[in-house]
Amino acid sequence: MAILWSHRSGDTRYEVRAAGSSLRLYNNGVLHSQFSERCPATGSVWDLLWLPALFRVSGMPRRVLLLGAGAGTVIRQ
Repeated sequence: MAILWSHRSGDTRYEVRAAGSSLRLYNNGVLHSQFSERCPATGSVWDLLWLPALFRVSGMPRRVLLLGAGAGTVIRQ
């Protein structure tokens, strides 16, 4: 697993690692989120957060409110 990016802020160390086809975000060595372009839909309940975007009739939304984004996985999907 290759470390692509790392940053330390106070006592917290953040890392983005590549593992196969996925990118993983670690916080102090603990996996927080994972994303793979091969499988953007995971089949989990979190997919329901971005599903409404598929039914937008026209144009880009002017504003979006996303609560509970966790470590950013949903925002990237």
